[in-house]
Amino acid sequence: MNPFKSNRFARRHQLRLAIENLESRQLLAAGPYAPAANEVGSTAIDRESPAIVGWATGVAEYNAGAEVDAVWQDSSKALGPAEGQSGSIVSLGRSGTLTLTFDDPIRDGLGFDFAVFENSFSDTFLELGYVEVSSDGVNFVRFESDSRSDSAVSAFGSIDPTNLNNLAGKYRGGFGTPFDLQELRGSAGLDVTAITHVKLVDIFGDGSSLDGQGDPIYDPTPTVGSAGLDVDGVAVLHAKETGSATVDFESLGGTLGASNFSNQAPDGFAEDELLLNNDYDDLYGSWQGWSISKATDTGTAGFSNQYSAFTGEGHDGSEAYAVGFYSEFAEAENRPTIQLDPEVGSQFDSLWITNTTYTALSMSEGDQFAKKFGGTSGTDPDFFEVDIHGLNAAGDSIGIVTVALADFRFANSADDFIVDEWVHVDLSSLQNAQALQFQVRSSDVGDFGINTPTYFAVDDVVLRRPQVALDLADTDLLESESMTGRVSRPTLDSSSPMTVSIANSDSSLVNLPAQITIPAGTDYAEFTISTINDDLAGPDRQISLTATADLQAPRIRELNVLDDDATGLAFSTNSIQLTEGESATTLTLRRNDLDISAPLAVTLSVTPESRLNYPASVSFAAGQREISVTVSITDDAKYSPTQTTELVASADGRTDSVVAVELLDDDLRALTATGPAASLDEANPDQTITAIIRRNDASLDDPMTVSLTNPNPSLLTLPSSVVIPSGFDSVEVTIGVLANEILNPGSNFTVVATHANATNAEFDVSVTDDEEPTFDLALLDSNGNTLDEVTEGQAVRLSVTRPAQTSTNPSL
Repeated sequence: MNPFKSNRFARRHQLRLAIENLESRQLLAAGPYAPAANEVGSTAIDRESPAIVGWATGVAEYNAGAEVDAVWQDSSKALGPAEGQSGSIVSLGRSGTLTLTFDDPIRDGLGFDFAVFENSFSDTFLELGYVEVSSDGVNFVRFESDSRSDSAVSAFGSIDPTNLNNLAGKYRGGFGTPFDLQELRGSAGLDVTAITHVKLVDIFGDGSSLDGQGDPIYDPTPTVGSAGLDVDGVAVLHAKETGSATVDFESLGGTLGASNFSNQAPDGFAEDELLLNNDYDDLYGSWQGWSISKATDTGTAGFSNQYSAFTGEGHDGSEAYAVGFYSEFAEAENRPTIQLDPEVGSQFDSLWITNTTYTALSMSEGDQFAKKFGGTSGTDPDFFEVDIHGLNAAGDSIGIVTVALADFRFANSADDFIVDEWVHVDLSSLQNAQALQFQVRSSDVGDFGINTPTYFAVDDVVLRRPQVALDLADTDLLESESMTGRVSRPTLDSSSPMTVSIANSDSSLVNLPAQITIPAGTDYAEFTISTINDDLAGPDRQISLTATADLQAPRIRELNVLDDDATGLAFSTNSIQLTEGESATTLTLRRNDLDISAPLAVTLSVTPESRLNYPASVSFAAGQREISVTVSITDDAKYSPTQTTELVASADGRTDSVVAVELLDDDLRALTATGPAASLDEANPDQTITAIIRRNDASLDDPMTVSLTNPNPSLLTLPSSVVIPSGFDSVEVTIGVLANEILNPGSNFTVVATHANATNAEFDVSVTDDEEPTFDLALLDSNGNTLDEVTEGQAVRLSVTRPAQTSTNPSL
């Protein structure tokens, strides 16, 4: 276990595991689906969630159903951020519909992709609606819904949100019901990488409307005044965001070599995701569509100078540009057309256009085929215009942007002009076009069509490229955890592999692959982001992940790495053993401050107090992360049982570090004795002497009972046991003598002191005897009987006996 890890994060982790367990067992609610907002397991999206990247920006269609007062029919109330207030809504009415659009299309990303906000005042008064999406505003696909409410609901009745799935209005006001476009992948006519429209359809909750399984849907019915689904807003969680990119034709210009133009490209001129068509006739050496040029001649008139821009250079001083030639009689596919590669998913944003020298001089001076613009008087209402048609994938026009390259129609001739500089053309109205087709119109028209040379030059086509679709499961990542990331294709085309590179702004904080490849036939690839789980305590930090891919705009995602370490101290180990008599042990103490530029004083203490020797304080020098702490055990003759003590390191503003120290003694528990300084004299029976019994316990907290053996109870008096009191290491033993008439066998007697858990001790007692040696004489007959008298001539035996306690060997 890392000593620096905070308990609050441990508790959070345990809580999360408990929640996941409950969710998996579906114990959180009555139905099988997510519960109300702010409850464990809810999928509700707070209107202030950082996951929201945009809101609905336009109303494509609003059809109010019955029972909606005029005050609730302002469809603009559904635009922009949800307000979470009951009055800031548009009501759909019974079975009414509302179709919303978005500046940036919604795309399928990791998890939910958008959320619908209703205005319910409670978690159970829920007015419901179907949700449909479209990528063209024409073909809509509905999310499959499920309603498990099994009976009708009165006008003010309640619905359990755990019985609802994929129905708008599941959550109370301020919380959106989320939807995942992944569920609709593969639907005919739907591009889940670019959803442009969301349609909401009110459900008249009397059971006549059915869910995806064909079961009746019930919600509070009937309601009036603001009947039906009340829409507060639709939030975007994953947008198809774009970045600007310019195709400048310099790569094509680099292929020209020594030539200053090329008018031949059987497959067209391709640069990045743009393809410029070219039709070259080998027989006549003529062409139509596009050429690539670096020509700079601004003074030569006539057909021989058909490749020069009148500016003498490309836009912004560049070398290469494209020259378009339009023939009124050409087939549509041979008109100058710039086509996007559909696999890339880019959109047209703008371009720069100007006249060619050939066309400009023809208009300003006239030539053998064309008139001078303005005529002799200079007031002829002449014009030369280029119509840029936006074409969809089917080749149908979706809009036109017109650019005047010459205009003499002004009332004041001083305002007449022939363009002689690069002109910026806004193509945002054609952003959904897959191709741009250029057609020329002129006021100078003859029997064979336009007399004015129908040439023009184009450069720096600005595109809105889709940003790399990089998604993270969350914006925050706890240091000890990991999360899932995903990269997705910008379009539905998955015919070839796609590689995404991800630059990590701080690889010391997180790990993730530097490259992810989405295999052919696969829409996205997921990967794992994990933290570098160190023990350094510091503030939460933010890193940037920048995803790049060929022909896509970079995408930068910010990720907050939440530190889970408490600022503190840590010993290099949790426990050690010290044995008396062995060498000292050195511990390493570490501080985990992210910034160690300042010194730090540390106090050391021990609980409980013991024989451990340690410094009272140590200090970290500035810039020092680790220091050594030497500890040892006092070597003495005292006996101590094995003891565990805690060495605590403390410093201001930091968590303590504790190491358990087990102290092992090399001394046996033993008793020792000091014998009496004097001897006893049997002739003085009132005399006593003392001996001292000692213990070698280091701790004197408990008393100790010592047993004593009396070597001669008939002579010596002493207790059978003594108690060494608590707080003392010794006790005196009083010894006395008994007067007897027995000649003692000796003068020194050994007393043994014993304790079950200690080695024995001995001391000697000396006694002076007051008896002299004596003999008993007796006459015995042949049977051993004592005789008081004998008869003359009788045979007897003489018995000589010494006292039993006599230890000497007297002789007779």
